[in-house]
Amino acid sequence: MKLLFLVIFCISLQANVNIVCKAGIMDNNGAKKYITNLLKKEPKNIECILKLASVYLKSGDILKGYSQLVKAYNINPKAVKKSKFNTILNSALEVITLQHRAKKSQDKELWNAFADNFFDMGAYKDAIYGYNKSLKIEKNQPKIALKLALSYQKSNQVYNAVSTLREILKFEEDNFFANFYLAKILRYELRDEIESHELFLRAKTILEVKKDEFSKSDYIDLKLAIKNELE
Repeated sequence: MKLLFLVIFCISLQANVNIVCKAGIMDNNGAKKYITNLLKKEPKNIECILKLASVYLKSGDILKGYSQLVKAYNINPKAVKKSKFNTILNSALEVITLQHRAKKSQDKELWNAFADNFFDMGAYKDAIYGYNKSLKIEKNQPKIALKLALSYQKSNQVYNAVSTLREILKFEEDNFFANFYLAKILRYELRDEIESHELFLRAKTILEVKKDEFSKSDYIDLKLAIKNELE
């Protein structure tokens, strides 16, 4: 009798999970909540975990998706390797391992490597998380702060991007890219023509002074870009 009840319960659960993943049945938030509630009853249900990973990945929550994928892998490696997630499994394992190592050691370089994975794939929300962790360990990292600012800007967090770029300029007034990107954000997103013009002029001067620090092609492209802005 108990065995019969268990079979019926599993079939019912399977049907419910399948419904969740059909387009148009639930939005992402509804699907996340529904599957999470199912997992409270069956925390090791591989199909549920993989479906939750899929919902996170489709909604752009890459880190949460990777975490669920690795969770499923730790429970049943064979099932995950046979699933459609096998193609991204190694990336997920690498990133989650980096995160665990970074948390344990509080090594800024590990946090930077972790964040770079997301920055390179355009997952800026998760990149922001990683770069902020690194900058809490060591604040004066202009290149990392610049990536953080760009991640904010790409995530439509304009004021956070501006604040981060201004923070860079406290450490390095002559940071070309901080001046250049701040000028562009001020001009095109905050409509501040006066300060943006001043920053483009400063960027032009810095570029000319630091000409040898840029490749010939980069120097030409950047010089032309500033010329167009100033005209």
